[in-house]
Amino acid sequence: MQNRFRQYVDKTGKALIRDAIRCLQVNMGYLDNLHFRRCHGGVPMKMMGLAVMQDCLKFVDNAGKIAVDIFGESSTLNPNLPILIKILRQIKSVKQIMLRVNLDIIENSEYRHLPEFLAKNNVEIIASMPFYKETNLTDRQRFFRKIEVLKQLNSIGYGTKKSNLKLNLVYRPLGAFLPVQGNLEAVYRENLGNDYGIIFDDFFAIPNMPIDRFRAFLTQKGLLNSYMNLLIRNFDVAKLDKVMCREQINVDWRGRLFACCFNQMVRLPAVTFKPIGKIRPEDLLGLSIETDDHCFGCTAGAVCRGSSSYSWMNPENKKVAPVNCRQFDEYNVLQSTVNLRKYKSYCERLCGSCRQSRGC
Repeated sequence: MQNRFRQYVDKTGKALIRDAIRCLQVNMGYLDNLHFRRCHGGVPMKMMGLAVMQDCLKFVDNAGKIAVDIFGESSTLNPNLPILIKILRQIKSVKQIMLRVNLDIIENSEYRHLPEFLAKNNVEIIASMPFYKETNLTDRQRFFRKIEVLKQLNSIGYGTKKSNLKLNLVYRPLGAFLPVQGNLEAVYRENLGNDYGIIFDDFFAIPNMPIDRFRAFLTQKGLLNSYMNLLIRNFDVAKLDKVMCREQINVDWRGRLFACCFNQMVRLPAVTFKPIGKIRPEDLLGLSIETDDHCFGCTAGAVCRGSSSYSWMNPENKKVAPVNCRQFDEYNVLQSTVNLRKYKSYCERLCGSCRQSRGC
């Protein structure tokens, strides 16, 4: 199958290789709590065991200064998570521990202790927040559950600037278009602050990659080609020097290595087929990074001002643009549409800077 992204990279004359290992992404498992109990019954979850976890710890210990990004749909459900975090905190070369948290899970009585544990071990929280207010597009009950958890996190110091406890929010579009980092961040801060008293550290607007469920959605609606063309039109060669796959490696629950979590989702392994327990960090340097067409999502110029994969690792790349669109609420309601022509027509009624930043 033709790899258009590789062709674009080759035309730039730039080599897309791994320059360093500054972050290890650890996927603790695949199934989330919502789907597990409802759909999977007694089927065991695919969770990282202690043996692979020990291999990850050995890799981290040999890597020098490094950040560890813990993710996976069931990361907080893995009973070994506290063990991993406690040992990581004891390794002096670990400069940052990040955990992608499902806010719905913390509301479960079984996991209400988690915020205090994470705070005690200075774990940075990264949480998805699909919207900043209740609308007819949101699940009312789930929205207010997230709000209550964010309030709880603020109450113990997360996101308040009074401590080193960082709380970062992540937004992904509801439709087939590119998000606007600066505009969204300002509106999130204003609305969550004024309406609910919630504050946070960083905000990251990340595009939907044309893979997995989102690709199935695009295909079903006949939007796959349109969305891919949108990403390709916004290809920014400058982003090739900043994408995070240049300085990270990803490991799944079995110990298999990938360039990033997106490559893991499409089962595109790293050049080396050795598991994490049989490779040294320095062995990964200078190797070519595996790509496919979904990688256009990380180089779309309207998206990220740095790495769209893990922008929170490069806060200096994030620039906040002024809010210059009075129709912002209408835009957010419209973003759920599956009609790109209607969306483009709407953008054309906005000011030039908004239209340009949205990649219309």
